[in-house]
Amino acid sequence: MLRTVLVLCGFQLLGESLAALLSVPVPGPVIGMCLLLVVLILRKRITPQFQQHCHAMFAYLPLILVPPSVGVLAHLELIGREWQPVSAVLVLTLLISFAVCALVYRISRERWQ
Repeated sequence: MLRTVLVLCGFQLLGESLAALLSVPVPGPVIGMCLLLVVLILRKRITPQFQQHCHAMFAYLPLILVPPSVGVLAHLELIGREWQPVSAVLVLTLLISFAVCALVYRISRERWQ
């Protein structure tokens, strides 16, 4: 599992580096995961160990939501004042996320089955 974590952290570091070098308004981890997706699509396969380890890490995914939850509670007054743009962004990103997940699912199902 250590190798899988190192691969994921390596892509995150690469994404952070590219975000800093190119001064793009996209978070480094997002860039890193997009790069990982491209690499996996180009390789046309995922090793069974990598797949198994990633599935095992899904159990800990809720822990990732703790820091943003604390941030929301810390800035609750600001979010209350700006609820319209915040709501619009949340709905928009939710729709985009659904579309991207469906696309990734379709591509991965076609290529790896």
